[in-house]
Amino acid sequence: MRRLHKLWASPWLFKALLGEALVRMGVLTVFRFLPVPGRAQRLTRGHPVSHPGHAAPSSQEICRALDVAARFLPGATCLVKAQAGSAMLNRFGYAAEIRIGVLKESSDLKAHAWLEYQGRVVLGESGNQYTELPKMKPASSGL
Repeated sequence: MRRLHKLWASPWLFKALLGEALVRMGVLTVFRFLPVPGRAQRLTRGHPVSHPGHAAPSSQEICRALDVAARFLPGATCLVKAQAGSAMLNRFGYAAEIRIGVLKESSDLKAHAWLEYQGRVVLGESGNQYTELPKMKPASSGL
């Protein structure tokens, strides 16, 4: 009940961000199990918007909404959060980049994804325990 009261008392902007985060992460979570290549990529692209008279949310507000939404979505992995976060941050003009790393010194292969903006981690934990994978360019379609 306390959570509902806290949500109800939140500013409308946070409620809108939370709703967008829930929808994006929910759809991305479902799409990763469906054979629909390329369609989920539309959700990961955030088209810039401008709302005259309204201030854009800060990157911290957007990431907070994503963290809260992830608590309510089973299966919202770090990659799903990073994809949804990248789209939302890019939509508001923040050039966030998804980073993916693997766990060092482990017999098991464990991967993790996080978001960086201006060289700073804004969503997820990078930590020194992960070795970042190099960026890959999309494959050309002319095979």
